Amino acid sequence: MNENASCALTYAAVATQLAARAALDALRRTNDPAACALGDAAYWAARAAAQAARALGNEQTADNTDEAADEIVAFAESVGHVIRR
Repeated sequence: MNENASCALTYAAVATQLAARAALDALRRTNDPAACALGDAAYWAARAAAQAARALGNEQTADNTDEAADEIVAFAESVGHVIRR
């Protein structure tokens, strides 16, 4: 993989991390368990992005993105929703 492709994938992982955090913020504000479908999608996207970042050797991005996914799980559980993992 060339350097440009690696940078593009890292940027995509970071963007996914930010999207997951934005989804979590939206879920917290709505306080609507029915909206947790958004959390499901954000969780899986964050896990995939973390895995991609880790494959690129970018542990910091991977760890931060995993953390965002973990926060989504914690919120979902707090409102009685289970994210199937």
